[in-house]
Amino acid sequence: ETLKKKGEITETKIQVNSIDLNIAYCVPKKPAKGAIPLLLIACDVGESPSAHLNSFWNEPAVRDGAILVALDIGKDSQSWSVFGSPTSPGGGLRLMTTLSQIQREFPVDYNRRFLVGSGKGFGAVEATATSYPHFFAGVIGIGDVAVADASNLENFRNLPTLLVKGGEGAKAIETKVGELGFANCTVEAEGTAARAWDWMTKNPRNAYPPHISFVPKRDTTQATHWISLTGFQASEGPRIEAKADRATNTVTVDALKISDLVIYLNDELLDLEKPVKFVINGTLHERTLERNVPDMIKNQYYGGDWGRVFSVKVEQDVPAK
Repeated sequence: ETLKKKGEITETKIQVNSIDLNIAYCVPKKPAKGAIPLLLIACDVGESPSAHLNSFWNEPAVRDGAILVALDIGKDSQSWSVFGSPTSPGGGLRLMTTLSQIQREFPVDYNRRFLVGSGKGFGAVEATATSYPHFFAGVIGIGDVAVADASNLENFRNLPTLLVKGGEGAKAIETKVGELGFANCTVEAEGTAARAWDWMTKNPRNAYPPHISFVPKRDTTQATHWISLTGFQASEGPRIEAKADRATNTVTVDALKISDLVIYLNDELLDLEKPVKFVINGTLHERTLERNVPDMIKNQYYGGDWGRVFSVKVEQDVPAK
């Protein structure tokens, strides 16, 4: 109940977990009939949150259909493209802290959460998206954007990206994503809020992607999509490729420098009425799985992601590769 104004752009300063946040927000004036898409925006250098919302996101369809939250990432631009920690928050932690607060205040559609980076603010979006690719439906870059570390894009397999009004930095992102084989990056020399809104309506989150690529960049990023991983150190370059093939009812995982996995499944990914094959670093075994309602509810309660449900949890050791 701290963010109450509707139908107009409002600036406010809030403190969450000792982190000071300067934001501007706008929510639909009419009462929502259900969950609402969210645009979580990192502003450019010298760009105030309200000025950004007024200059770019002034399309009536967007204002009437989405929650808009723009964040001033802070004065220390060196920290924008890192995630940070509670004692030294970077752009990523500031965005995720803002996200947690907004979700307490408004009915956010968990399958239509979009990250937006304006200019240099794209660094904060990059740090957030590479750590939590399973949280978001897609990424939007506006203006002179560039990546701080091209290897971060390895985690963008299931993150469609739209870059508008960009230059060489946007083209470099498109090229790298293409080299990775993802084919989900769109670059437009011109672009409006109406065009971005049209793109967003066509790109809801894939809550259960059949193919996952993930390179943990921090020791605390221990989950992505339908897999949790432990027993790794980010400094050693761990990585995981995982596929769920419903046609053959097989989960295939190639993991490097990771010792343990928890695999979450449901009937969208596999046919749980049949035995499931697991191929972990080339080692094959087959199991008959049972749906577990208490585990499903517990996972929902602690995970808090109301856009997806998993009815089976499989703990798995990873054979050395």
